[in-house]
Amino acid sequence: MRGAASILHLDLDAFFAAVEQRDKPSLRGRPVVVGGVGGRGVVATASYEARAYGARSAMSTAEARRRCPPGTAFLGGRFAAYRRTSDVVMGLLRELSPLVEPVSIDEAYVDLAAAGTHDLSVEGVTALARDLKDRIAEATGGVTGSVGIGSSKLMAKIGSDLDKPNGLVVVAPGQELEVLHPLPVTRLGGVGPATAERLHQVGVKTVGDLAARSLPDLVALAGRAHGAGLYALARADDDRAVVPDREAKSVSHEETFERDLTDVGVLGREIDSMAARVGERLRKGAISGAPSRSSCAATTSPPSPAPRPSPSRPTTRG
Repeated sequence: MRGAASILHLDLDAFFAAVEQRDKPSLRGRPVVVGGVGGRGVVATASYEARAYGARSAMSTAEARRRCPPGTAFLGGRFAAYRRTSDVVMGLLRELSPLVEPVSIDEAYVDLAAAGTHDLSVEGVTALARDLKDRIAEATGGVTGSVGIGSSKLMAKIGSDLDKPNGLVVVAPGQELEVLHPLPVTRLGGVGPATAERLHQVGVKTVGDLAARSLPDLVALAGRAHGAGLYALARADDDRAVVPDREAKSVSHEETFERDLTDVGVLGREIDSMAARVGERLRKGAISGAPSRSSCAATTSPPSPAPRPSPSRPTTRG
């Protein structure tokens, strides 16, 4: 952790849906779901109006249709429009600091200390964030983002999620554990459904519960690397740097089929075709890698946290 709240995390609110509502006034105030619209589609983003009915990212589109009322807009997505808006936002972030780390099309970290010119007091970074949010809304035609600022990436990301949408939370140095420990353990990166279930079985439901466990306990529960990581994060121990140029973690090709494929011969041909496309992309990028055990994607380093679903049709990774 740093001695000042100098890492900013921006998360654009329901980004794909927000761009659709901005560009199509008739959608404003209505539930909007962006993602695969076919029978096997998956939700990429749901507007906050749709979330009120239980729609959420990674849910099947069929389930979202059952939950949302008549008049809900189900859209396939316009990735070019999302990319253009994202580029505008990332440009504004780069005006704040030379160190900007895009995590996805709608999310990024900024190292405010790297600029060397900002007032890094709580009051100073709060004013900076308010101005940034105003400039984003103006430059994008009304798209909003939630901002968290803290002494580490962990606390900045936690902060941006505490008051969505259009929120602003600054976690002052020294208040990290006060903010972190009451939260559900699922707020920590790396605690997915399986890990959460194991933790719940031993009475660990909040980050504070996790912090009360010893390192050997967590290693026994989650493995050496994962257990040690959870032990550190539960104590707000995070010294990860903001890295402006992140190398690609994997190269893959994805395909969606209208019906399940059960013919081994057909599956083999599809896999060969997808592998050939991955190989071509690797050659064009002069990249080498090793095949993943869990998919046919070629990977150049250990996997990063899963990206948000794209607005294209749902995909079967191959």
